[in-house]
Amino acid sequence: PTGGKPLKKQSLPTIPIEEIPEIAQLVQEVKKSDTPVLITKDGKADTVAMSVPVYKSLFEPFEACEKF
Repeated sequence: PTGGKPLKKQSLPTIPIEEIPEIAQLVQEVKKSDTPVLITKDGKADTVAMSVPVYKSLFEPFEACEKF
């Protein structure tokens, strides 16, 4: 048990890396949507981009458990 709610597996929006004209635009979209985006390369999962608040909401429960 993690002490919090278990993470739910869900489908993430995906963007092929070849279609990203500018990283700044990607960052704006990720921040605006507050939803992680899966970036693919050659049709395979490569990277996940997410805002800092989303990252913290996902990993703070684990960090709290590590302190005990």
